[in-house]
Amino acid sequence: MPEKTGRKQTSTRFKPGRSGNPSGRPKGARNRASVLAQTLMEAESEAVVQTVINAALSGDMTACRLIVERLVPPVKERPIDADLKLPETITASNAGAVFGEVLKAVAGGRLVPGEGKTLVEMMNLYLSAHEYAELSERIDELEQAAPRNKKW
Repeated sequence: MPEKTGRKQTSTRFKPGRSGNPSGRPKGARNRASVLAQTLMEAESEAVVQTVINAALSGDMTACRLIVERLVPPVKERPIDADLKLPETITASNAGAVFGEVLKAVAGGRLVPGEGKTLVEMMNLYLSAHEYAELSERIDELEQAAPRNKKW
C-alpha cells in the first residue's frame, strides 16, 4: 500500500512514465467477445441479410434505410459547381469582389453555406500565399538595392 501524507502520494506502485505492462496487448489482438460475436454473425449472415431484405420489401422503413445506407454510402465531398465569375488571380485589390461573389452565390442558393465557407477559406489561403510571395520578392529587391556596410 503506497504511503499517503496529506493530499499527495509519496510512493506509487509504478514509476511515472513506465507502464505496468511494458509488452502490453499484442498488435492486432481482439477482444474475445468481439471475436465471438463476429463468429456468430458470420454463421448466420446470409439468413440475417435475407430477413432484412424481406422486411424492407414488406415496407419496414428502418430496414430500407439500413440497406440504402450500406449500398449507397453518404457523399463526403463533391466538386463545387456554381458558375462563379472569379478572376484568374486573386489579389488584395480584388479580394473583396471575389468574396462578394461567393456571398451572392450562397445567398442565391447556388452554393450551400458549407461550400461557400470552404471556397472562402481556400481563397484566403491562396491570397496569403500570394501576398507572402510578393513580400518576399520586395524584400529581396530591397536587400539587393541597399548599399553593403563596409567594415573599417
